[in-house]
Amino acid sequence: MGDINAKVKPVKWLAVKENIYWKKFGFEIGIYLILGILLYLLSIHAIPSIRKFMLTLKYIPAIIIFASINSFFMKNYCIGPLS
Repeated sequence: MGDINAKVKPVKWLAVKENIYWKKFGFEIGIYLILGILLYLLSIHAIPSIRKFMLTLKYIPAIIIFASINSFFMKNYCIGPLS
């Protein structure tokens, strides 16, 4: 558990091949999710203006800090005792 250099087990319905590693698979899935969300937002005409997007960038440091704190507590207090 937790080895990103390990091979992914093949899953036919996800089109996961035998010789693919978690690093590559995670990157590909991330790109597909971003493109899918972008296509969905384009289809419902919900893309915000550049001005509104630039206003939200000031929250990125706080988002990263809170995500880091959350991952620390999840690892140490929720998942850690199970392993």
